[in-house]
Amino acid sequence: MAKKITKPACGFTLIEVLITLTLLATLLSIAIGDISLFNATKLVKSRDDFLFAISLTRNLAISRNRPVSLCKSGNITKCESIGGFEQGWIIFEDLDKDGKYDNGERKLKVVNADMQQITIRGNNNFKNRITYLPSGDSTAFGRFVLCDKKRLKTSEAIFVNASGKPRTAPDNNKNTIPEDNNNKDIKSCLTDTTILD
Repeated sequence: MAKKITKPACGFTLIEVLITLTLLATLLSIAIGDISLFNATKLVKSRDDFLFAISLTRNLAISRNRPVSLCKSGNITKCESIGGFEQGWIIFEDLDKDGKYDNGERKLKVVNADMQQITIRGNNNFKNRITYLPSGDSTAFGRFVLCDKKRLKTSEAIFVNASGKPRTAPDNNKNTIPEDNNNKDIKSCLTDTTILD
């Protein structure tokens, strides 16, 4: 009598499927964590770049003994009142202290920022520009808020007081939203009318 040949069973056992799903879930959670870490790092780098630009503006005003402004500019040829600082900025000697780059005023640095999905918005005092006097004092005080995709969570803020010194805003309650000087969370990624030093 001939022996009957049977084919081996094809497919996966339940244990193999569970192990595969566990590995996929682990890899997916690592990938999502890496994406949010990348976004947070991108936002902090943008904050640091803009903080450096503000500090540079202040230092140039002091060293040149002239008023110096930083204004937002998408085309890097003139100051603009539309959009945000994320499109770019011009640092220039602002001899008449009007915050507008005029003929006869010298450009000191231009930055075509192009910060993808990052917004940088100043409140009413800094909506379009920040101006420093030769003393290092700012002509106003207020703040800039930086957000990724206009999300308030994980946002960053830079405050400038009347003496002109910029500083990053704290997050004392650890909810990833910066706080103002009254220890209250900032409310918007866009320009608002709250003036806080």
